[in-house]
Amino acid sequence: VPSRLQRAGIPVVETWDLSARPIDMMVGFSNRAAGRAAARYLAAKGYRSLAFIGGTDDRSAKRLAGFRDGARERGAKEVPAVLLPVSSSPADGSAALAGLLAKKAPRAVFCSNDMLAAGVLFECARRRIAVPDRLAVMGFADLPIATGIEPSLTSVQVRATEMGQRAGEMLLRRLDGDAARERIVDLGYAVVERASA
Repeated sequence: VPSRLQRAGIPVVETWDLSARPIDMMVGFSNRAAGRAAARYLAAKGYRSLAFIGGTDDRSAKRLAGFRDGARERGAKEVPAVLLPVSSSPADGSAALAGLLAKKAPRAVFCSNDMLAAGVLFECARRRIAVPDRLAVMGFADLPIATGIEPSLTSVQVRATEMGQRAGEMLLRRLDGDAARERIVDLGYAVVERASA
C-alpha cells in the first residue's frame, strides 16, 4: 500500500509515531523513546521491579521495547509484560493487574495508555493496594482522566491535538502546492508527574 500511495502522488501524513521510512509526511513522536523515558523516570524514583501492561499493536510494542531498554540502562530487572489483543478499557487494565499480582507483584507498572492505567488504579483500590507506596502506576497520553482519578495519574504526555492540527496544516500546504514542505515533525513527549508514581 505505501508504494501505491507514493506512485499515485496522494499526499499522506502519518501520525502518532515517527519511523525511518515515512510514506510521505509524518508528525508525531518516538514511541520507543517515550517508553524509555517512562522507565528512566520510574528507575530514578527508586523502583527496580517494573512491569508493563499494553496491547499487541505496533505502537504499544515500541513503548514496551523502549521501556525494557530504559529499565536495563538503569539496572532494573527483567520486565514482565501483559499483552492484550484489545487494550483500551479500564476493565482490561484491572484484569491485567490481577494477572501480574498472581505471579510476582512488581513495584511499578507502566501502561501503554491511560485507560489501562485507570483500570490498574481501580483494581488497586479494590485490593487496598496503596498507590504509590506499594505499587506505582504510570500511564500514557495524559488524557483528562489522568487528573480526574484518585490518586492522580503520572503519565507520558503527548500533544495529540497539536498533532492533528499540524497534520492538517501539512496537507493543506501540500494541496496548495507548497514545494518547500516539512516532511517530518517531531512533537516529542513529556513525563507529567502526579500522585500515582
